[in-house]
Amino acid sequence: MTKNYILVGANPAEMLKTQHRGGVLSLSIGLLDYAKKKGYCIEIIDTFFDTFALKGHSYLSLIKRIPRGFSRIIQLIKMLFSFKYSGVIIFSGSGFSFYERIFLSAICSLFRVPVVFFIVSGNFFDILKAKTAKKKWVSFLLSIPNYIAVSGAQWFKLLEDLNVRSKKIILIHYWLKSSFPIAHKPKKKAVEKIIHFVFVGWIIKEKGIYEIIYAIEKLIEKHHFRFTFIGSGTLLSDLRNKISKSNWGNSVSALGWVTDDESSKIIASGDVFVLPSYAEGFPISLIEALSLGLPAICTNVGGISDSLQSGMNGYLIPPRQVEPLIEAMEHYLQDPSLIDRHSKAALQIFRKNHSQDENCKLIFQALEKR
Repeated sequence: MTKNYILVGANPAEMLKTQHRGGVLSLSIGLLDYAKKKGYCIEIIDTFFDTFALKGHSYLSLIKRIPRGFSRIIQLIKMLFSFKYSGVIIFSGSGFSFYERIFLSAICSLFRVPVVFFIVSGNFFDILKAKTAKKKWVSFLLSIPNYIAVSGAQWFKLLEDLNVRSKKIILIHYWLKSSFPIAHKPKKKAVEKIIHFVFVGWIIKEKGIYEIIYAIEKLIEKHHFRFTFIGSGTLLSDLRNKISKSNWGNSVSALGWVTDDESSKIIASGDVFVLPSYAEGFPISLIEALSLGLPAICTNVGGISDSLQSGMNGYLIPPRQVEPLIEAMEHYLQDPSLIDRHSKAALQIFRKNHSQDENCKLIFQALEKR
């Protein structure tokens, strides 16, 4: 008998309407890949919303979100009244998204349908700065889902600090879709080849774009290298203007969003991945880079430290600081042989932590326990 599940997450069909391939969309695709292999039936309640299209217009964003939220609530209730579902998988952001998804979890509880709840937004860590009353309220809300999935040890500690029972927390590392072209061998850095750094993500302040620009300015004075930005966002025009006005020649480029195939080819052609974000849940672009054998330079936020170990497969740096970024990039510029060693470790850690089958299996095992 076919097992039926509900996924509250981004609908992969939205890929046809946008160039943005955000993390939840990638997780949804990978989860559906796994379910198809196992013969599970998953129906989707779509949560796709381009938050960056309305960045700086929070009131307008809320006006658009509220009716969509009510629509999802009604859709979930109608589906649960069929009494055919074995469980619900919910991907949640922070802010409005979190409260709406918790409400959906409460509805599932009324129907006695188990929930695995993922918080994917690194901004959820801001709860640590909140007043005690808000922390207690969030702690209570987190008691509603049957299980809360986390992508790393720092997430686990955050939930324990919020008094979430440890037996409710499941460590599930993120995964890639089945069609992603994973490398079979580590990189071999040719001595004469110019080192190529690659960034993939939103071109916004919170992704550390200003820190990267400053690092490029300092390093390009004494080193010859390439830097490619993939992604779009509010700072893309400013970034392109900076590139055109600077004496960087063809060394630095900002491509905007490109197709999946183009993105994977560009990452594979690179030597080192760079993502100095201020906050992350766990960036899918980092997993893509590791799977292609790239060492990485990332900030120690969210679940990143589970798969990026300084001096082994890259460097962890503090957020909002330029000098540690410059120092990390310079490690590779001064000693390119590091790329070979760190590339081997990158692939090993990817295979250990980010297997689609092993991680997706944990979700359905949890749902079947209830």
